[in-house]
Amino acid sequence: MASYVEKTLGDDEDVIYNAKFNWTYSFWSFFFLILSIIPAIVLGLFHFKGGLIFEDLKIGWGFAGFSALVGFLQYLGHMIILWTTEIAITSFRFVYKKGLISRVTKEVSLNKIEEITLNQSVWGRIFNFGALTLRGTGVGVIELPNLDDPIKVRKIIENAKSSMREGPIHESHPVNTSPSSQLAPQLSSKQTSTDPKKTTDVSVLIANNKKLKAERPKPLKQQAEKSPEDLKAKPKRGFIFKAKDKRPKG
Repeated sequence: MASYVEKTLGDDEDVIYNAKFNWTYSFWSFFFLILSIIPAIVLGLFHFKGGLIFEDLKIGWGFAGFSALVGFLQYLGHMIILWTTEIAITSFRFVYKKGLISRVTKEVSLNKIEEITLNQSVWGRIFNFGALTLRGTGVGVIELPNLDDPIKVRKIIENAKSSMREGPIHESHPVNTSPSSQLAPQLSSKQTSTDPKKTTDVSVLIANNKKLKAERPKPLKQQAEKSPEDLKAKPKRGFIFKAKDKRPKG
């Protein structure tokens, strides 16, 4: 049967690592299970070795049976949590899923994980377990108690983040290969030189280019030709003297 992580994998997504809980995570649950069975073991010794009949130990057997039942149920519940919990690191995201019937999942993209905190006690250093806390954008805090080899888990997450940043660009994000797009990063990455002849600032280059175009002399043919606006322009107003006609009328 496929797990939740395997069912939700994308087309180009692979599972890199499946983290597990350390055996100390189940220590107290197993310890209480043993404690719950001890009354039944003691009554069995009194019954078979001491020669006591069942009627004399009826109340004791009832208490021992109830104690063993409670211990078994709490241990079974703990094991169901272990069986149904998935902690996986894929090539794109971190997945933390728990629950059998009701499912609770916490997923975060690797490039949105901002902080990874490791809490490891002295016993954790000895038995190689610790708690990891992940803080990311949009998910808040993900707490992982008593992970087995937490330093390895943290290292795998960091390596997966680096591989995701350095990975190939998919077709959904095409690369602009125009000459202007290739020239712009080169110009912006260079600092403005103190020598105006050697400056590489983009704004200065554009301003100088416009200035050179404005100062460039026009060809003679272009100067001789007048634009339609010049032909339609009205002559300037001035004083015009008209000579009187002195010829006799008639």
